[in-house]
Amino acid sequence: MVQLLLELPEPPHPADAADAAAVALAHVATTAGRTSSAAVVR
Repeated sequence: MVQLLLELPEPPHPADAADAAAVALAHVATTAGRTSSAAVVR
């Protein structure tokens, strides 16, 4: 799935890299559109 979403020619190696990318993608997907007061102050 990570390979498809990031349009990579082959799956990330090692598997831990794919796991880390999946966590980052999930974080972006769940926080998209949210702004915190800290971000507004900066």
